[in-house]
Amino acid sequence: MVGYFQELREHMAFTVFESRSKQIGSPAVSVTPIGAMRLNKDAADILKSMGATHILILWDQENSRIALSATPASDHRAYKLNYHPKGSGVAFAAKAFLKHIGWRAEKAVPLKLSMQQGMLQADVPIEHINVSEQLTPKKKGKKPMP
Repeated sequence: MVGYFQELREHMAFTVFESRSKQIGSPAVSVTPIGAMRLNKDAADILKSMGATHILILWDQENSRIALSATPASDHRAYKLNYHPKGSGVAFAAKAFLKHIGWRAEKAVPLKLSMQQGMLQADVPIEHINVSEQLTPKKKGKKPMP
């Protein structure tokens, strides 16, 4: 049977379609150019087992790392998790965070997650961070008088 397909391939102009999506080890998150973060099933299962409906995104600028930590819905800094109805993953909008760190990517970037200190953590490739575009946190307090 293999010989048949080999012979057929030699006489036809067909080529095998190579999927553009990269399958990486579990758990993982894919950061999309439009500002969404999509976690695969293994990462979603971890968050679901923690009872997470909302998360905090933590940023370690010095080491170019992110962490996702479960938090109550009442936390004003929380991002709402949207679990896929068929259980295949979870997503959340992270556009403001990605702008804050100066994220730059023209296509989805997969990041391998690991569970450390009770949080899902990932290294962020420095080539996707534009340091000149990182936003500095605004200090709370009174505005200076003009």
